Amino acid sequence: MLNQRGAALPLVLMAIIIFSILGLSILSAAVNGAKRANIQTQNYQNTQVAIEELEKVVAEIITEIEDRNIKPENSDYHNQISNLIDSISDVSITDLTIANFGTTSTPNKAFLLSKTIDEDGRKKTISRNLYLSSYPSFLNYVAGTHGGVMTINGAARFNGNINAKNLIVSNIAEFKQGSGESSIISTYPEINGDIFVEESINGINKLNHPDIFNYFEDPDPTIYPPKEDFVDVNFIETFKKKLNQALKSNYFSISDDITNETLMKNVIKNVVQDNCINAINSYQPLIDDDSIFDGGNCINNYYIIENDLNQSLFNDATLTPPDLSGKKVILFTDTISIEDVDSGELRFNDVERGVFSLSENFKIDEDAWLIVHGDLIIESNNDVEIDGNILVTGDLIIQGNEGDDKIYFNSIIYCLGTSTINNTNILGLTLYEDKDMDGINDESQLVLLTRNNLMITRINEFATVDDITEPLRGYFYTDSYAELYGVGSLFHIKGGLFASNGLEINAVRGNVSNSGNILNFTSPAMGKPRFIVDYDDSVILNHLDVLPVVDRIRVILDDYIFE
Repeated sequence: MLNQRGAALPLVLMAIIIFSILGLSILSAAVNGAKRANIQTQNYQNTQVAIEELEKVVAEIITEIEDRNIKPENSDYHNQISNLIDSISDVSITDLTIANFGTTSTPNKAFLLSKTIDEDGRKKTISRNLYLSSYPSFLNYVAGTHGGVMTINGAARFNGNINAKNLIVSNIAEFKQGSGESSIISTYPEINGDIFVEESINGINKLNHPDIFNYFEDPDPTIYPPKEDFVDVNFIETFKKKLNQALKSNYFSISDDITNETLMKNVIKNVVQDNCINAINSYQPLIDDDSIFDGGNCINNYYIIENDLNQSLFNDATLTPPDLSGKKVILFTDTISIEDVDSGELRFNDVERGVFSLSENFKIDEDAWLIVHGDLIIESNNDVEIDGNILVTGDLIIQGNEGDDKIYFNSIIYCLGTSTINNTNILGLTLYEDKDMDGINDESQLVLLTRNNLMITRINEFATVDDITEPLRGYFYTDSYAELYGVGSLFHIKGGLFASNGLEINAVRGNVSNSGNILNFTSPAMGKPRFIVDYDDSVILNHLDVLPVVDRIRVILDDYIFE
């Protein structure tokens, strides 16, 4: 029998070695894990410290803007912003104003705030874009309302962000038929963007409630409460400022009520008195019709056109319109006569305000303004180009005779009355032949801001959704209420749409025809929507100097960037 004493020893030694190795491995893993956890904790802490420093700088900028009373209207505004940014040393700040806005002369500024940290032996940068905006908040949205309710009935599509105090959504589109009202089931709207709601959607106050997403077509939009205070535009004050800007003088004081017709007429008389009557040989009294003008030329680069004298110059293709190059103020006004030849006292001949028409090409200098004291009709029998900025003290009508009429705009229009767009296509004038210019859209558009109600009707009326139609290039704002129908009309707006005190949109899908004032629907819940709005921020870039400016700076922040 073999002696097996000591045979277990190698097994015991091997077990000891194995368990020792395992123990060391576990210990090493634990130590390395603790180190990694410590490093990750340190990295996380470093990142949080960097974020906190960026947030501290943002808070400092907001506080300093208020404490230093920095406003766009300040004469040293640009220096104030530069001094504020230069005073910050905790983070790196890169000026991106030119990259975003193409110029440094705009009140709008863009900066990149960044903080670099060491993370596990390598550099990591946390950054955030900060924008200082002098423009009202509505220009950031594809559609919306601020003080009223936004109602979307049916299949409208919005490509961009929406703002509303309260949003009401349904899949039943309403429309006018004959002398009555009717409705039809379509689909819910489609929002390709974010929705910012102050209070509720369909009465639901909890914005992440799952039922809310039943009211939208796929993809589901992201819904937020407002991320910043909504900065509205004071339309009356804005119109007054633009009048003074256009007239190159402060004819209107802060306390003036420009909705008062008597006051407005008195100011217009003063404008004429200062720039025509007091100019030697600048006017020729005409005994027959008691008119004071001969050709419209005045001093100070003014050109004044009376209601019954020269109105036809811009709506009659057989007449050669005057050359307005170099003229900075073009004024359309009611007929004015000299009440007293010796004193030069003026009076208006007509009690009712004048109506003026532009139906031929109209172009003025980039820094000039057309001021219409009365109502303005812009109409197209074929194609018309309107190149210049306009102020209208009465109502505005933009219309065509046929659905394929086109009016090309490079304009911003402020209208003190109501505005109506009817049966025409609004397109943008080409600004640059080089279509590859970075950051600049080669086409302009119409920016329309009206104080009273806005109506847009009969656009591409009864066109099929497969027809090739050009989008309306414009941003349309009303300080009041707007109601639009993508039912018989085929809407496609490239720009935006905002109604401060309430917006209602009704839309269906598919084709619609008309038979004896009865609408026939092919597939109202299928096919392409008949109402589409695409947000276009070139409206800001193309009209930087003439957009409404608010009296305080808005601070807008992008999300954090980790690199």
